[in-house]
Amino acid sequence: MGKKKILKLMWLAPVVILISLTGGVSLYSQFLADEEEEKKPVEEKKVSDIAMNIKAEMVQEAEGSKCAIRVTWDLAPKMTGEYVVAASSEVIDTAEKVHKARVVQTVKGAEKNSILDPECTPGSHYYVVLSKAGITGNAIDLRAGSNFMTSPLVIGAEEQLPMVSNIRAIETQDLKVRLTWDRADKTALFYTVYRSRQVINTAERLKESEKLDTLVDISEYIDEGIATDVPYFYAVTVKALKGKDNMTLMPDRNYTTTGAMVTARKVEENKIRTIGASPEEGGVLVTWDFTGPGDANFRLFRSERQHRNGSEVASSEVLRTVNISDGSYRDAAVPPGRYFYGLLPGAGTDLSSHELVPGVNITRTAVVVRIKEEKKQKTERKKEKIETAEPDDIDRILKRTFFRSRYKEAIKELSDFIEAGADETAVAKGRLFIGRSHIELGRYRRSLDFLLLADVKKYFPKDADFWTAFALARIRNH
Repeated sequence: MGKKKILKLMWLAPVVILISLTGGVSLYSQFLADEEEEKKPVEEKKVSDIAMNIKAEMVQEAEGSKCAIRVTWDLAPKMTGEYVVAASSEVIDTAEKVHKARVVQTVKGAEKNSILDPECTPGSHYYVVLSKAGITGNAIDLRAGSNFMTSPLVIGAEEQLPMVSNIRAIETQDLKVRLTWDRADKTALFYTVYRSRQVINTAERLKESEKLDTLVDISEYIDEGIATDVPYFYAVTVKALKGKDNMTLMPDRNYTTTGAMVTARKVEENKIRTIGASPEEGGVLVTWDFTGPGDANFRLFRSERQHRNGSEVASSEVLRTVNISDGSYRDAAVPPGRYFYGLLPGAGTDLSSHELVPGVNITRTAVVVRIKEEKKQKTERKKEKIETAEPDDIDRILKRTFFRSRYKEAIKELSDFIEAGADETAVAKGRLFIGRSHIELGRYRRSLDFLLLADVKKYFPKDADFWTAFALARIRNH
């Protein structure tokens, strides 16, 4: 080869390098840039130089870490040259595709025949293993199933882990912090509450934070063990019974970005401790309890919605100003409907930061007001349902009792339903929810009498196992 021809090839090398750069580190750009010496002609490739038995599998780099892909292959004995591992989302069966592939790693054949690719993303993954000499010498020899994969390693998207949303921490009037959030869209999940004096926005800070409690299927937590005049930050993680905590942290979704701080001055204010309302002849009787030496004038309101903040209450919903020392008020001539009753501080108070807490200063459940004829008809329909005892009646019973937190009523109605006779599945479901009602009432040992029944374990094995484990854990902790 003449001198001019050699110089011409040396000038063309960087052009070839640039052409091969397509979306990642190209094979030529990595292995030709440092080649300064004139290369000798590459001899015909021998079978012994070709990688064999290439394989790829998904693995964990370390416990609790993200996945990786392990690529392995075999080489003939005494092969000491360098080998290049490259990857693509399509089969790498041509030299052109080799040039476009993403370089994963370069290794010496004598040292190891295995590498880890950290790019473990959902999709199809194809790999090729080629000698560096073959690539730089433009003598690429591809052999299906030997040094390149013909079938991909397919990695699916991971199931999205549950996470809470809309987390809020608000100081109460009795020197506590009330933490609320929207639960994940699943049941039988464990929620762990963390507290810190700094924002819990990293995994390290989460580990350093104080773990307050872990409870099942909750959406609020009252923090009582706090000091006054100190800002506190919170985070809530979620996990299934046999799963891992979702340690992903998102601001104002599962950790608070603003500190909640209680001050001693709030003790001097009047505060409502409990409120309740019940229908009676001629209207609705609203009762409450309070403490504090402050202003006794509060605004009583009636609403069709369970407001969460005082600023949400419309002026048209305010019934009147009451003196809370009276302890009760009769709301006469209430039109038919479903109503929540609540108490707000008197005029001049900034309601934008005044939280309405169910059972404290707004009723936990709605009062249902019906006309007499409707009430009579409902009683007759309820009597009819109990007498017929159709199998699907159990769902109606659960809706009006268990799922409205009326656990004692649930136990009674479900027991009556079972005694009236029903198919095996409905009976098993009734016994399952009797057991769950006992759990909600703190009767963990009593719940096992129902959760361990053969028909419950037969028809609802997952629920039976979960709530049995939950009850046993509570028994051990008491």
